[in-house]
Amino acid sequence: MIRKIKILILFLGFVFSSFSQTEFSGLQYIFNPSIINPAAITTKNMSLQMYYRNQLSGIEQAPQTQFISFKASLEPTTSILVGLHNTTAGPSSIGGIQLGFAHIINLKKVKLSFGLQGELRRMMLDETKFVLEQENDDAISYNLQKRINAQSSAGVYLLANKWSIGFSTFNLINNKDVYTKIINKEKYLSFNIYADYSYSWKNKIKFIQSIMFEKDDIKPSKIDINFITKFNDRINLGVTYSTLKSIAVILGIQSNQLEINYIHTIPNSSTSNFLKGTNELLLIYKF
Repeated sequence: MIRKIKILILFLGFVFSSFSQTEFSGLQYIFNPSIINPAAITTKNMSLQMYYRNQLSGIEQAPQTQFISFKASLEPTTSILVGLHNTTAGPSSIGGIQLGFAHIINLKKVKLSFGLQGELRRMMLDETKFVLEQENDDAISYNLQKRINAQSSAGVYLLANKWSIGFSTFNLINNKDVYTKIINKEKYLSFNIYADYSYSWKNKIKFIQSIMFEKDDIKPSKIDINFITKFNDRINLGVTYSTLKSIAVILGIQSNQLEINYIHTIPNSSTSNFLKGTNELLLIYKF
């Protein structure tokens, strides 16, 4: 029975992740808000970011995600992002290439940014790898299901000296594929709102509080509340609470150009007896 539950969690979790932007991005948005809002591409200088996540530790062939992105400024008010991501989970995999564009308008005390992002996705489901109690099940084709489709997102971002707030929406293109058939939805939208506020104490310790609200058509809405403390711009310590019953701890180190952050999410639910949590590693190199 436990094995059936694990397989169900693994498969449904992967199906949902094929639609939701924050599923494959994890909690790296805390340090890289452009991952959930293309309008935030302009908030950082040129940088290279590499990300790895291992979800649902304790389950064999649980989801693993790799993501790499490069951001650069074409001019002081215009920036682009190129990204590649891939997630595998048992017999399923989803990967894609992203291209984002953002333009910023300088107002009196704030900066207003608009962003667009396009993505080409490749989704595969290898039914020959299904573990079934009954062989030669008529409901399974035992073929390699492949789908390629396009997707897009848009956002707006308002940035001040100590605070920022942004709104973004995803899945703007209506695709019909094997995954939409599974969840019986032909059109699905998701959006999120992200805001943060920071302040310093004696220019040595910086406190950053942020909140992210996500609304999705195919899975429960959630709120993340994040607290980060930076010591002399060298050490990062933080904690995150999600309304989806999980807590994450954050530890990071940084130099003038390189920043490395480790995030461990601890499930706080009935599944925690066989799930050991999620591990995330984010590397940011600033040019």
